[in-house]
Amino acid sequence: KWHLEKEPTDFGFQRYFGHLSGACNYFKGDQTFRLNGEKWQVPVKDFYTTTAKVDFALKFLKEARETEKPWYLYVAFNAPHAPLHALEEDYNKYKGRYKVGWDAIYQARLEKQQKLGLFGKDVQAPGRVDHVRAWDRLDDGWKTFEEMRMTAIAAMIDRIDQEMGRLVADLKQEGELENTMILFISDNGACPYDRRRDQRSIDQKPWDPKVKWSDSTGWAWARNAPFRFYKQNQFEGGICTPAIVHWPAGLKTRPGSVVDSPAHITDVVPTLVDICEAPVPKIWPARELRQISGVSLAPIFETGRLEKRPPIHLLFGEDRGLRDGDWKLVSFKSQPWELYNIAEDRTELNDLSAQHPKRVKTMAATWHKMAKDVLHAPEKATKPVGTAVNKANREWSNFDKRYNGPAAHELNLLRKRKNKP
Repeated sequence: KWHLEKEPTDFGFQRYFGHLSGACNYFKGDQTFRLNGEKWQVPVKDFYTTTAKVDFALKFLKEARETEKPWYLYVAFNAPHAPLHALEEDYNKYKGRYKVGWDAIYQARLEKQQKLGLFGKDVQAPGRVDHVRAWDRLDDGWKTFEEMRMTAIAAMIDRIDQEMGRLVADLKQEGELENTMILFISDNGACPYDRRRDQRSIDQKPWDPKVKWSDSTGWAWARNAPFRFYKQNQFEGGICTPAIVHWPAGLKTRPGSVVDSPAHITDVVPTLVDICEAPVPKIWPARELRQISGVSLAPIFETGRLEKRPPIHLLFGEDRGLRDGDWKLVSFKSQPWELYNIAEDRTELNDLSAQHPKRVKTMAATWHKMAKDVLHAPEKATKPVGTAVNKANREWSNFDKRYNGPAAHELNLLRKRKNKP
């Protein structure tokens, strides 16, 4: 998955397979598939994007090994992005698991996180939000469809695990696993955008290429536990991205240890440059090179800590954020700035902006300066924040709409029988 201008082969990659679009049909693909800069035709059957990408990754690794040079492999999966398409064998593994609903799953995840000591100490979870309806208040159609959607998402993630397993097995077989740094990063927060509400149907199956299920706000809330808000928002629910580093030959930290030092995707290049002792070019043909953003994460590999780093700048659409040490400034859709002390308030429940107006002003000025000088953001993206507050989105699930899929008639008859004296 590329989802940027031009193609990877225009930016230094020697080989590329995938789609240039941000998302596509998992079984049928789209017209943006490329192989090494050339248009690639998606097969009419026996195709699934997650599997196909690792098929080519293994092929590229085999070719790279023949050069006896170091290699860098970047694998960006499409999953679990909508449309929610799952292989039948993967889907069947999770059937029935989510019948208990998102309230129960949310609580179970909180308990598991506490048991694992994921955050180092207990954190306060905000609980179910107003825009997500209680599971036991959903009608039968909503419950059935929501269970199917979450089952499909679980199946899609399971398939990623399987395909990553194929990659790891290949590295192990070739004797490269110990000295290969694997950095696995999740997407930026669970997606709440229920954009195909009129197409929901409990008669459909997610392994049918014609099915176009969208994401679920209720399950996004549960999947983001214990954090608030979602993908595209700059609260922790939208930017606290799980990451795993595996590098037995290079890591000095204890295996399985949890590190909470703030890091950012811009740190990847400086880290690779550092550990590979690679030169950074100052000029490049037909390119205007800017200073590399981010810092090397090598100190984390040594001690598990990153003592000092520049502020982390966050911007998507109208959603803004700035992380500077323990402090975080955040704005929902360019609404008033909110201020949180992440060290004391990991889940952003206590807005301190009224108590620390000078800090808000200073951090906001830093945000605007970085937006201009580092991000080179357009002027329209950096207008002053507004004064009105409305934490809502028209693309979140609308629970006031009744289920109206092809099986709605049977469900309504069943509902009438249940309510009959």
